[in-house]
Amino acid sequence: LDGTASQISAGSRVTGPSSTIVYTGPAADPAAWGSSYRNLTVTGTLSLGGASVTVAGTLENTGIIAINGSGTINKSDNNSGTFSYTTGWTGTGIPALNGYNALEITGGTRTQANALSAASLSVSGPATLQLDGFTATITGATTNAGEIDINGAGNLSTASLSNPGLVVLSSTGTCNHSDAAQGTFRYTGGWTGTIPLLPESYHDLEITGGTHTQTNGLSVARNLTISGGTTALSTGANAVTVTGTVSGTGTLTGGSGSITVGGGFTPSNFSQSGGTLTLNGTVPAFALTGAIGSLTIGAVANVALVGNMTLTGNLTLSSGGVFTATGGTVTIAPSGASSTISGNPAFNSLSSTGQSGKTLTIDNDISVLGTLTLSGLDASHRLFINGNGSISLASDQANGNFLSVDSDIDIVAGHTYIAYQSVPTNLPRAANWRIMSSTSGNPTWTGTLGTEWNA
Repeated sequence: LDGTASQISAGSRVTGPSSTIVYTGPAADPAAWGSSYRNLTVTGTLSLGGASVTVAGTLENTGIIAINGSGTINKSDNNSGTFSYTTGWTGTGIPALNGYNALEITGGTRTQANALSAASLSVSGPATLQLDGFTATITGATTNAGEIDINGAGNLSTASLSNPGLVVLSSTGTCNHSDAAQGTFRYTGGWTGTIPLLPESYHDLEITGGTHTQTNGLSVARNLTISGGTTALSTGANAVTVTGTVSGTGTLTGGSGSITVGGGFTPSNFSQSGGTLTLNGTVPAFALTGAIGSLTIGAVANVALVGNMTLTGNLTLSSGGVFTATGGTVTIAPSGASSTISGNPAFNSLSSTGQSGKTLTIDNDISVLGTLTLSGLDASHRLFINGNGSISLASDQANGNFLSVDSDIDIVAGHTYIAYQSVPTNLPRAANWRIMSSTSGNPTWTGTLGTEWNA
């Protein structure tokens, strides 16, 4: 039957014990030939419409069976052909039947009350497949141009995923693949646990609620968004790489692992202990709410600090990169024995104070437009200033205490820096430092003679 009305005569049909009816047309309607079959073969397109089809024997489908109305069918073919659940289908969840070869969902919201299995799965926009506590096992490829919601203990297990659409996970839902080239994965406030590291990078990763403490790293091919004032992502000792931007109203907390960002960096709340934050993009308003470990500015980055920043590690400005501190103070507070400033950063104000026996190494030429404040803890626990760089000041200053200053760290000609209760590490003294053994204030005559003018 090819679906043309002239082939169907009025009367009744008796289904023989081994009979087979074949639908070959582009839009065959089973209502014209009854709903009960011994064996049924579909090589064209069979549109169920409102028919409830029952196949007692074998269903062979090398074409398309379209479920597009209130109709139903009691069997599927898991070896060949396509089952297409369209917008017009009045059902809710996709029935399990006996598995599918190619399963298409082209419209509606389909909330599962059973598991699914298929050789391939296609969800087209604006269709939504909701795996509410059930598993979809796809032995081949899944294509999602609509939305797949994986709720409860639901699971999408697929050989591969092409995802120009949206995958939403909540509770303990899981998906074993992502798509680095396109689409969005969203972990909601109802989702618990660490954000999984999948075989592929996420394209866009959204975290819209909950507190997530990572036990693994993350790789995001485009953007990471942490939204919601109570949403928090803690990366711990794990490496996180984001090729695009990091943004959102939530909190990002780094640990000893590295965080590398290729684009903008504007999370509302960010702090990091121990690890290195590497910025490789343009960050016109870099602001922090807590201390960070080390900061690396990449070769093509342009970062403008608009507030205060505390570093417990190193500051590295790569050749070609730009770092400007248009306001606030950069504080160096080494968590270990030393911190190093590399490159040519321009600071508004720079401070490293109360550092007991620590070392601040300046490897290149830096500039301080505002106040430079440097101090150790006391005469027995000095802050050591060394390296092969220099410091350019915008004014004469006298804000040093309990320092030991290496001979290679010059103050650039034009201004001087006075360090009280301090000593030179070696001779000759670094240029334009005034290293005084006395406390701050006017010198007092002690009645003794000496040859050291700066003492």
